[in-house]
Amino acid sequence: MFDTLKPFEGKEFLADFLIGATYYLYLDMPNKAYGYFQRALNIGNNQGLELPPLLLDFIGSIEFSTTTDKEKAEQTFIKSLLVGNEKGFLKLAYLYLQQGRNDKKEIAFSLAQVGEQILPFDEDENLRIAGYHIVASVYLWNRKYSLAENTHGNFLANQTWCNDYPELVKSYLLLAVALNDLDFITNIITDYSFLTKKFPAIFDCWQCETINPFDKRFKGEFIETLRLLELAKEIYDKK
Repeated sequence: MFDTLKPFEGKEFLADFLIGATYYLYLDMPNKAYGYFQRALNIGNNQGLELPPLLLDFIGSIEFSTTTDKEKAEQTFIKSLLVGNEKGFLKLAYLYLQQGRNDKKEIAFSLAQVGEQILPFDEDENLRIAGYHIVASVYLWNRKYSLAENTHGNFLANQTWCNDYPELVKSYLLLAVALNDLDFITNIITDYSFLTKKFPAIFDCWQCETINPFDKRFKGEFIETLRLLELAKEIYDKK
């Protein structure tokens, strides 16, 4: 395919878009793909083409994950929403969440609400469940505990998914413990008791009112979890 498309790169929108998509989706080379996507964008704009939403989604995703210019990524995602990128609602909400943009959390909440309505139509089960993780996380960030609780069953009740994506589950639990709503955390323990065995350090830290260095739990993972909780509180626990 490269042999066929290379003569047209820099001249034809489709050539640059397809080469970029191959580097991005199949060869896992986002930096290489980015140049092709940007050139495809320029060609499309110069020729007055109707740009596919996926192009701006790809560009925004690469900017989000590989550059420090998060504002640029934000603007790309916003442009993609304007041309019909339905997946961009949750991606932009997650961008605000990961950056700890407390000034944008209400906007993230609105984006998550829209994204949640689209998720049932996503045929990829893993992506759909991951989308619910974003929605619940943003609801939790906004202290919409009932909404978060109604949503997080889509991933916390799926033990296979929790085992496959432990870091995503861990980040959600850390945020919950950092915000420290007693009823919310108690309900998680009651409804998904297997999580206390899978992430014991998180729940030990939540139950630990005073730090006792002689406590046998006070070692590697416990200390690291305390550090992560303090960081989460610093970033997200702002009224």
